[in-house]
Amino acid sequence: MADVIKNVAIYLINKFGGDFIKNLNTNQLKVSILSGNVTLNNLELQENVLETFGIPVRIKAGCVSKLSLNIPFNINKHPIVVKLDGLYALVVPSSDMNYDDEKSRKAAIERKLKDLSKIEEQRTLKQKDDDQKDSMFSSYIQAAIKGLEVQVTNVHLRYEDKGTTIKSPVSIGISLSSFTAQSCNSSWEPIPETTSQFIFKMVELEGMCLYFNYKQKLFSVDQEDNQEIIDRLNHTVATKDYVPEDFTYLIKPIFGSAKICAVPEPTLHLDVPQVSLEVIMKEFAVNVTNKQASLCFEVMNSLQTMAVKNKFRKFNPPEFFERSNASEWWRYSYRCVVDQVRSRMNKYNVNEIMAFRKKSKAYQYAYKRMLQKHKLTSEEEMDIKLGEEDLDIFNLDLARRLAERNISREEKLRKEVKKNRGWGGWFSSSTTVNEEVVSTISKITANSEDRAELYKAIGYDDGNVVDYSSFPKDYIAVKVNFILSTISLQLIDDNRNIDVCSVYFSHIDTDLIMRPSSNNVCVNASLQTFSVTGVRTSDDPPISLVSMLSSCSDCHILKVEFEIKPLNTDTDYRIKMESEGLEIVYDYNTVQRLLDFVLPPDRMIVEELKIAASSNLQKFRQASAISIMSALERKKIVDISVDIQPSFALVPYKGQLTESCSLVAFNLGAVKISSKNIVQEFSSTASFEEMQKYAYSDFNVDVSQIQVLLLYSSQNWLKKARTDEACQLIEPISFTLLLQKSIILRDSRFPTIKVSGSVNSLCLSLNDKQLYHLSKFLKKLPFPKPTSSGYSPIIEEISSPYVQEQAVALNDKIVDAISSSPSAVPKSEATETEQLTDLFAKFYVERIGVMFNKVGSDETIKPLVRTLIHSVTTSATIRSWDIIIDASLQSFELEYQRYDEEDKPIQKLRLIDASSSSESDSLLRVNFVKVNTITAPNFEEFYKNCEHTLKINFSLVNVLLHQDAFLELATIYAEIIANIDFNYNVTAPTIDTSMGVEKTLQIIEKRSVNRKIIIFSLDTSLQAISVAIQSDKANISNMTFEGLSSHVQVQKESIKINMAVKSTEVLDPSSDALYKKIVTFSGGDVFNLAVDVYPTVNATKSLSVDDCNMAIKFTTGRLKFVFLYKYIMTLLNFANNFQNIQNQLMMATNRAKESAVYAVKSIHENSSRIKLDVSVTAPLIIVPKSSSSREALMANLGQLNIKNFFQKQSVSSSTQSVFNDVMSLAITDVMLSRCLINSDGDSIEAECRVVEPLSMEITLKRNLSPWYKEIPTFEIGGSLNAFKAAVGPMDIRIIFGILNGNMNQNPEVSSNVTLDTVVVAESPSQISEMSANTELQEDTSQFLKFSFAIKEISLLLDKEDLSLLSGLHTRNPKYSLAKLCLDKVNFDGSIFTNQIKQFTVSLENCYLDDIRPQNTAEIKRVIGSLTQSSDGDLDQVNDDFMFLANFNLNPFKRMNEANIVLNHVYICFCLEFLMTVSELFTANIEQPPNKQSDPISAGDVIEAQEFEQFDENQIWVSRMRVKIQKSEILLLSDYSNPQALTLLLRAALDSDITFISNQMSFSGMVTGLQIVSCPYDPKYREGRTKTVLLPCDARAFVKKDPTPRIDVVVPSLSLFISPVVMKIFADITTSLTQQRKKASCENKVIYLKL
Repeated sequence: MADVIKNVAIYLINKFGGDFIKNLNTNQLKVSILSGNVTLNNLELQENVLETFGIPVRIKAGCVSKLSLNIPFNINKHPIVVKLDGLYALVVPSSDMNYDDEKSRKAAIERKLKDLSKIEEQRTLKQKDDDQKDSMFSSYIQAAIKGLEVQVTNVHLRYEDKGTTIKSPVSIGISLSSFTAQSCNSSWEPIPETTSQFIFKMVELEGMCLYFNYKQKLFSVDQEDNQEIIDRLNHTVATKDYVPEDFTYLIKPIFGSAKICAVPEPTLHLDVPQVSLEVIMKEFAVNVTNKQASLCFEVMNSLQTMAVKNKFRKFNPPEFFERSNASEWWRYSYRCVVDQVRSRMNKYNVNEIMAFRKKSKAYQYAYKRMLQKHKLTSEEEMDIKLGEEDLDIFNLDLARRLAERNISREEKLRKEVKKNRGWGGWFSSSTTVNEEVVSTISKITANSEDRAELYKAIGYDDGNVVDYSSFPKDYIAVKVNFILSTISLQLIDDNRNIDVCSVYFSHIDTDLIMRPSSNNVCVNASLQTFSVTGVRTSDDPPISLVSMLSSCSDCHILKVEFEIKPLNTDTDYRIKMESEGLEIVYDYNTVQRLLDFVLPPDRMIVEELKIAASSNLQKFRQASAISIMSALERKKIVDISVDIQPSFALVPYKGQLTESCSLVAFNLGAVKISSKNIVQEFSSTASFEEMQKYAYSDFNVDVSQIQVLLLYSSQNWLKKARTDEACQLIEPISFTLLLQKSIILRDSRFPTIKVSGSVNSLCLSLNDKQLYHLSKFLKKLPFPKPTSSGYSPIIEEISSPYVQEQAVALNDKIVDAISSSPSAVPKSEATETEQLTDLFAKFYVERIGVMFNKVGSDETIKPLVRTLIHSVTTSATIRSWDIIIDASLQSFELEYQRYDEEDKPIQKLRLIDASSSSESDSLLRVNFVKVNTITAPNFEEFYKNCEHTLKINFSLVNVLLHQDAFLELATIYAEIIANIDFNYNVTAPTIDTSMGVEKTLQIIEKRSVNRKIIIFSLDTSLQAISVAIQSDKANISNMTFEGLSSHVQVQKESIKINMAVKSTEVLDPSSDALYKKIVTFSGGDVFNLAVDVYPTVNATKSLSVDDCNMAIKFTTGRLKFVFLYKYIMTLLNFANNFQNIQNQLMMATNRAKESAVYAVKSIHENSSRIKLDVSVTAPLIIVPKSSSSREALMANLGQLNIKNFFQKQSVSSSTQSVFNDVMSLAITDVMLSRCLINSDGDSIEAECRVVEPLSMEITLKRNLSPWYKEIPTFEIGGSLNAFKAAVGPMDIRIIFGILNGNMNQNPEVSSNVTLDTVVVAESPSQISEMSANTELQEDTSQFLKFSFAIKEISLLLDKEDLSLLSGLHTRNPKYSLAKLCLDKVNFDGSIFTNQIKQFTVSLENCYLDDIRPQNTAEIKRVIGSLTQSSDGDLDQVNDDFMFLANFNLNPFKRMNEANIVLNHVYICFCLEFLMTVSELFTANIEQPPNKQSDPISAGDVIEAQEFEQFDENQIWVSRMRVKIQKSEILLLSDYSNPQALTLLLRAALDSDITFISNQMSFSGMVTGLQIVSCPYDPKYREGRTKTVLLPCDARAFVKKDPTPRIDVVVPSLSLFISPVVMKIFADITTSLTQQRKKASCENKVIYLKL
């Protein structure tokens, strides 16, 4: 027996000692071991032993001081003693040592040979299935262990790195003071018992620790001699009595002991475990400083860097290299590169290939001879040596396999099979035992007596093999008990010398029990206490961050039980966990220090983490190897029971817990998890539904008592949290979850994981007092701020779409390879085009509520506002190619409770009531689909090329705008805002995702080469929304909008937007209202809008005139609007009550104006092309005479059509083409009518035209080439053929009836409403815009040029007084009175880029004719153009216009100029005709009823403010010049006689008016003022013309500085009064008196008729 052990020891020392120990004399060692005693001293360790494990480090100094082995002859009576004293090693990076080419070559050969030996061992290693051999081997080992004693002392392994951080060299080491394992008796005394049936072992561990130094000097730098390094390593080993002071320990010295009791013959002692192990450890302490944590990352990075540098160490220049010479550096680099290139190129040389083949064949032949155990010649030995040096591992292994194949082939040919294996066969099957061991054992077992002696020595009986299947099921074979008194983790900030955080675990007890007869394994673990302390402030004790809520001494914070094959159950696994509640406190100082502590350096990129994370992306699922039935039969049943008591998280005021501070407590709730086990018993003919029922492992999760509380004091906070409901912010929440895990893989019918859950209620309750306190609480609550960027390049690299794409591609290749392999498992029913469901989750929330209350005067809580959402359902499905999320809710309610002045409830209003029409429908439905465009095979067909799809559908929503309720809410809101400060200095960490976005866009662009991917698609619809406006006194209005829908589609090349509204209706809910429908639509949808945006088109570079940046198509239906001043003012009064909202709307309007200006400017600068196709059916506006009258005016605004096209224009001054955007705008069928409305107020019974249908065309031309300044940026031109209007008495009465009736009906204003004058301040953007306008440009090109022409404007007056009955009424010409015409009215102007503005208004002719049928006189023209002189001769008229006005606004000179010229004006004052025309208006004007003055309206306020915007510092000059030339005025008494005498006045006027700030000056001159008496007809004036006033001139001057002053200068005045002149005045007076009497009689007749 001793001989066997000695041979085994020789083998082990030769095998492993040769690898680690340098210059080991195996022959001398063999002699020493065979003698029974061996002692080895000062064994030097191999330098490159660690490089064989792939670690880029080397041993600088290392040795084994003493190794002794004592093997007695009788191991049953005396122990085997192994002692190791002093194992020391100093490890440094390989790059820190000089490169030796010969050493590196030999080391590479050794590594290659070791790799070959490992390949051989793995190839020849076989599983030993013989129970007899296993039992014999275990008995053999037991016998050896029974008498084995081990003692290891003074172990110190140290790694030093001076290159990672130069300022802080790193040294990491492990030291062990002693480790002993010795035999004991049953009393655990170190006295071995030779007669005992039990084996007792005592193991003790002392002083095992791990340190991480960064302040200590390095041993490898201070000591050059290896022996000095060994001595220092020896002196710095931590012991029980000595700990080096200058070491910083990560793991403090560990002291522990273990007791082992083994039963060699378990059949005789079934009540005792075969192996019992008890491990006791007092303390396991870990201390980490922030510097150590940072350096750990850098050391890991340094190891990776060294691994790369180690490959290129041979290129480091030698020590004598002149490093300052640049030319030498270039020569050296050139030689290195050329040598590498030549070595690679030589591999493809024919001679090299032939030499390689020859060497491989020689090695193959020599290796074959060696396997056949022939004596090798010197040439064959040289062939093996050269082959192992020059050939790589692949070719060496290939040559060996070929040699083995040749030997096997030769043996088959000779038909010799080797069958004799004996007892040593199980040894010979493995190369782990040498030939001497095999021969020794075979020699012993060959003799029956020797075999019996061996069996007796090792306690083996070949007829009594241990069979655990015959043991009782509750028999315990292995029992392990591990007791750890304390585990502590301490984080230290060595910069500030403070403890950041300390974590303590105490009384950890773990038991492991194994029952092989029932395959039962049970693990029990318990933790009694757990606590965490934070940063210590001043002299106070450290604050407790985590502690136990229960104060019971016998309670355990955590109990865990895990069992495989539990006894007396049908389950396969059982997991049971119990946990007590914890108190978790938020401490700002600790959290901030922890955040600074755990953040790695910004430059850290750990390659291992990247590889590990990337490997997770490259996981693939193997195909299922069995059918569904087989999987169900093999289903593992797991019994889980988890009970976690509620824990509380406390957030104190200012982030620091004190005795009386307020805090917010979060109850994390109680969690219970249980399994729902179903023992399946079904036949092979079970249906798919039954299989699906049993295919899942179900787990129930119950969570209860989750809540949030606001406590005003931290004293007795736990009692208040459990008893006081008034402090609840979120009411207790309970929910259940059902987790289901499928055992069927890769089957689309079985989702891998299914989750379903339900929540009864989610309710937030808050009152005004709590809101005030929370605002103050949040303002003072500090939040941690990261000191460095939280964005790690590791995460960026791993989460990038490129890695995902590569991982998916790799998965496909792996799956294809497995599927194509002959040994691959068969595929399941899932095909490549059928996607699998990884997760299906569905959650249901019965009620979500938000309640806002107020605290009454008696400190009672009174409900104020309540928001409820019912039946919220959410489901999510994660499949192979897409993610689908569906959400819906049944109803939404918003209620407001009103109170009187005594805080008594008076009315409950439902402000929002939204619910589905039936239980099967939903109020809101949301559907979101995200597709993986990389992996989805049917992306074009099934998903319609859409990557993200979002659909939102609303049903009916009812909104109540109650005036008084909203005023009360506005008051409450104002009080809250006044007491809350929302300026929180909270800055969220920013994440720079630009790189990830760019990579995602690159993949999208790559995949969109052959197909146009829709990146995002949005569809929204709203069935109907109803808005009711009310007050305490009346119902104001009802509004309904139906069929609201929109669609947005985003692609890389375009963005498409579609919006539509089906119908809109506004009703007047008043019971006595004649016009119920204020706004209605007819003739199709309210509007349809389609917008296509093409962001990739650049108009300035496009060669096609059809390309555009945006295309807009807009159509509307016919809007019918009944204008009632009373109704409009009622709405305005409702809005005026909310001044804050009104101010915001005004500010928003100003911002919208600025945005519009900026948008127009941006469109021009970017030369954007917008394609328009607008067809608008203009509104039909009805203005009743009064709210109760059926007579009204109807304005039909006709049809509006807008279209445009792009025009290409060539210019001679440039090689580039000029593009223009030409837009045509056509307005047709615009008319105004007097109408009669039916009794229902819906339709029109009768109509009479006031303005005939007219059409207008406008053309807008936009320059798309800003560089070309010869044409304006915008050019507008328009024309109107004719504007014809006809007005009669009834028309005038209705017009003035509207002014005095409809416009005079003011609503009643509530007494509690007060309208204050609102001063709207200009926004900073307005001020900036005004200041920017003062900085004028020097460019004088035209920005806008417009021209508009009206061919004719005519107004027909008639005297027909006829009421409307039915149909379309036409006017009777016999009642015509007068006709006023304006011919050829032109409006022209220009606006330049430097803000200079020029406008021109011209009128060619204007005339007023008397067209009464009874007027047979020749005098019909009352006002006209003077084309003939008083002498009867034709006047040579050079001016083409009767009226001409020019306006010039020059911001440079701060001057506004206006020139007005009036030419050839002819006015005939026929008093009888003028009185008739005036009586047409005066007789039909109804006087308004007496009324009190109206309150100030918002419009008056705004208008009054316009005068306050004058800036006295800016001096502007305004000048207006008026010139009248060649004009005549006639005063006629009888226009029926052309020869009747008349007074003729001729004059010319030239005036100039100037305004400078608040000063005004006027100067005017009248020239050629003359009055004559003559017949009306010029042909009768010869000889009958009398001068009344000789021609004269007059001058007038007016100046205001500061008081007004008027000067009039008339050089001469000659007036002639004759009887003829007096008679003319008398005739005019007489005709005027007769006309007034006639008019008075006609008025009386009219009144009698009415």
